[in-house]
Amino acid sequence: MRQYLPKGIDLNQADQNYLNQVAMSLNTRPRKALNWLTPLEEFSRLTDYHKCFKTVAPHV
Repeated sequence: MRQYLPKGIDLNQADQNYLNQVAMSLNTRPRKALNWLTPLEEFSRLTDYHKCFKTVAPHV
């Protein structure tokens, strides 16, 4: 976040369109911790995985 918003900035004064662009940029950046997937790809993968179960919590 510091790359886009300096420390101490008042987010109430930030433009919503700019904040949306920052969020999209962060969510589409590949992460080593996610095996070089983007957070958006990983979230989609996890939600798709859980959709295949008929119950809320699958038996492990």
